[in-house]
Amino acid sequence: MAITPTDAISWTRLVFFYLVRFICLPILLYYTCTYWDHTLGIALFLLALLPPATSSPAMTSIFRGDVSLSFVLLILGSLLAPLLIASLVHVVIGKSIPI
Repeated sequence: MAITPTDAISWTRLVFFYLVRFICLPILLYYTCTYWDHTLGIALFLLALLPPATSSPAMTSIFRGDVSLSFVLLILGSLLAPLLIASLVHVVIGKSIPI
């Protein structure tokens, strides 16, 4: 099975999505919200790090989106979440979470 140029574009978009979704967004939320309340910043940081919901393929189907891409995002997010949550909490907040 050969990778076509459109597949390469999809993979680069997928990597970009996960960089923004699991790294940039939680860090931005944490530093923005800790300006007002430290506890709220930690709560939103952890909430942003959670993997995508299992209902996302169903919602994608309802809105006539690409269901197979939704499953790929769901599976990759669920696999990456335990490692990313523990490492980003340690780096950003300075606390450790045992896995």
